Amino acid sequence: MPRAAWVFINQNKQNNEEDKNMLQKLWKMKNKKGFTLIEMIVVIAIIAILIAMVAPSITKYINTAKVTKANGAAKSVYTAAQAYIAEETLKGNTVTEVTDTQALAFLDNTQGVVIKSITISGGAVTEVTLTVDGIEGTYPLN
Repeated sequence: MPRAAWVFINQNKQNNEEDKNMLQKLWKMKNKKGFTLIEMIVVIAIIAILIAMVAPSITKYINTAKVTKANGAAKSVYTAAQAYIAEETLKGNTVTEVTDTQALAFLDNTQGVVIKSITISGGAVTEVTLTVDGIEGTYPLN
């Protein structure tokens, strides 16, 4: 056999062995399951960054909701006080002030509501100020 043919066959054998080794390495990598520690740390870091970006917005929405709840409760007490005044006027009584219990008697859910003041002028309610769970609410809104 000529020398060139012998070199070519030898190189082919080496290439085949290298290809075989490469395929075995790829097969081993393909059978590996799960994530590496670095991949997990990167994912956790990304999640932490996202939470840090979103948290201030969420607390802002929560505070806005609490103020809205307090103002809604003030509106309910305002309407209840007006109903009390209307009821007493129909009975022929003149109302100069409305107490907490008189106004709250017209409401279903008064848990956490503390009335600070109910202002009456000319036989009508002009303003209600109260707190709900420590947040102040007024009606009518200024």
